Amino acid sequence: MKTAVQLYTLRDILKKETMRDILRQIAKLGYAGVEFAGFYGIEAEDMKAILEECSLVVCASHTPLEKLEEDFSTVVEYNRALGNPHIVIPWTNINPDNYDSVVVKIQQFVKILDALGFTVHYHNHAHEFVKKNGKFLLDCLLEDVPQLWLELDIHWAFRAGVDPLDYMKKHASKMKLIHLKDLKTIEGIVDFAPLGEGELALGDILKECALMEWGIVENDAPRKGSLKDISISASYLKEKGVM
Repeated sequence: MKTAVQLYTLRDILKKETMRDILRQIAKLGYAGVEFAGFYGIEAEDMKAILEECSLVVCASHTPLEKLEEDFSTVVEYNRALGNPHIVIPWTNINPDNYDSVVVKIQQFVKILDALGFTVHYHNHAHEFVKKNGKFLLDCLLEDVPQLWLELDIHWAFRAGVDPLDYMKKHASKMKLIHLKDLKTIEGIVDFAPLGEGELALGDILKECALMEWGIVENDAPRKGSLKDISISASYLKEKGVM
């Protein structure tokens, strides 16, 4: 498994520093790739050149359904230019009441993108572990859209009361990408944490990840600063022999 950083983690400094400078720092920490969550107005050819200069590759791109609906051709052209094979739906408001209408949209784009050579993944939060007819919404989604892959976010699964390791094993054949982030309870409040500083059984999880393509480090709200956070996580992954 190769390791990458979800750039959403660094959105605070992406407003202050150049993409080139930030990607250089990510590469210096030992990561092999990045996962995008927007492209900050940078043209595809320029972004590709920056990635090559920093010896990084794009492992995936978080692309909301709304973006696919509004500007599908641009999404396809940009990701093709970067050589990115993986499109990830980062979030939907899916719930038992709107499930059918959301699934229809996802099915539509999965079918088209699959025919164009892209692999489409769904990134979970906690609300997809609400049940519909006795099954998690996420399980229903993966059954109803057979070509859809899962980018499991282990923090959000754990926060929803689901054992990430068990869920990974259940859907191992549907996973190429995984979001690696820890969870820590601070003064009774559940919060995010860099890898190795929280409550998740990461050692066992990382062993199960061995055959996946990418382990993607993310922290939705890094308390110690975003660069410090991914540095701590990189040190942990090196200690575990992953990087």
